[in-house]
Amino acid sequence: MREKFFRGVAAVCLAAVASVGLSATFPTEASAHASSVSGKAECVDAAGKWKITWKLSNNYGSAVTISNVALEPADALAKPPNSIKARADGKAEEVVQFVSTAAKPAAQARLAYDAKWADGYPQNRVDHVVSAWIKLDGPCPSATPTPSKSAGASPSPSTSGRPSLPVTGSSGTLPMVGTGAVLIAGGAALVIALRRRRRVTFVAE
Repeated sequence: MREKFFRGVAAVCLAAVASVGLSATFPTEASAHASSVSGKAECVDAAGKWKITWKLSNNYGSAVTISNVALEPADALAKPPNSIKARADGKAEEVVQFVSTAAKPAAQARLAYDAKWADGYPQNRVDHVVSAWIKLDGPCPSATPTPSKSAGASPSPSTSGRPSLPVTGSSGTLPMVGTGAVLIAGGAALVIALRRRRRVTFVAE
């Protein structure tokens, strides 16, 4: 009696182990459908503008359609994919990428979308995929200072002593002044000589 009991228990255990082994070896079709998303942020300027590279994956051998893409913060210029092709044989997953941007005061970013596989999974609904929050808190490039115009210029030497009066006119006027003085002196001498001659002539008569 006891022997039959142990045999029954052993049979039940073997059946349970076999069931678990088969389920691990041959997963159901539904459990194989999966899509995931990850993001990497990089600050690209001193004003706090961020570039976020998103990676969307499909790990099933059927193409998946992407719809209802929602970015936080929103980016009207971003171009998310509308599908991911089927995973190729021997590959772990098929990946597509796109880029979005964010700016201050945004401190984090997230991406969500709906996935629907070409074989109809999931039936009568979609698989909603949401990424983890990506923090926008890394270092940003520093602004390049603009060099001033006076940088590197040597100071002008200062003049010592009492300031001199400005010189007006050109240096060419000096000979002309000297010539004029000579002509004036000669004319004066000629006038004096003529007066003396007249006086001498008058006396002689």
